[in-house]
Amino acid sequence: MVKAKLYILDLGDLECDKAWIVALPNPGLVDNKNPPAIWMKAPSIAVYLDHPEAKILFDTGCSPRWRETWPELVQRAFPWTREVPLEEALKKVGVKPDDLDYVVISHLHMDHAGGLYLFANKKAKIVVQREEAREAFTSVFCYPELALAYVRSDFAIDGLNWMLLDGDYELVTDVTLLSLPGHSPGCMGMMVTLDKAGTMIFSSDSCYTAENYGPPVKMPGIVVDTVSYAKSVERIRSLARKYNAQVIFGHDPEQWKTLKMAPEYYE
Repeated sequence: MVKAKLYILDLGDLECDKAWIVALPNPGLVDNKNPPAIWMKAPSIAVYLDHPEAKILFDTGCSPRWRETWPELVQRAFPWTREVPLEEALKKVGVKPDDLDYVVISHLHMDHAGGLYLFANKKAKIVVQREEAREAFTSVFCYPELALAYVRSDFAIDGLNWMLLDGDYELVTDVTLLSLPGHSPGCMGMMVTLDKAGTMIFSSDSCYTAENYGPPVKMPGIVVDTVSYAKSVERIRSLARKYNAQVIFGHDPEQWKTLKMAPEYYE
């Protein structure tokens, strides 16, 4: 276990129909054929890890230019109603983009890759699963009308220093990046073991909320591979048992209330 400081960064709130987070949360019945949608807040977070071997950021939130760059349908389905840009969140922990060694992107959807522009022509390596990069770049260049959550201007940026992974990877001591496909082809989590707080697993969208986690696993409305999604959630559960780890979900409004937010930290 390393003596590091881990900060959870508040990157604001998106809002959406809960059906995107948990499929069929309010299904129609013969005597109620058109039940109302359940509209919810979905908090967005990033993680900054001040580690003896490297300064690491996990995810970057939404782009401040989202009203200009997101497809209209995405803006209407997932409005960023409480905006906290990454640059503002980093100031709370006294960090500048130039300071970072690694920027780990759980996946390249618009609410996770929107701050990458800050790292153009910087030293930070942009860490992503190869399958995720393949899907994202293929989508925005070859069939942009279907790309939706992949926004070209978020990541098709000159001067980014890409580092592509194929599966799990130990980034530095006691920090392991986990391949957790299902939500997207190359969705990735991060497992960190700290000196006092113990092990924490950041699932990102491989598991949106405790409701998805179960048991049993509940599918989200956005998933490219249901079998892989279920396997990834069960893998998180297995690792949590093995290491007595706390699981931090990707967009859980109830769990968000219980977390230490920067400038507070875990160590």
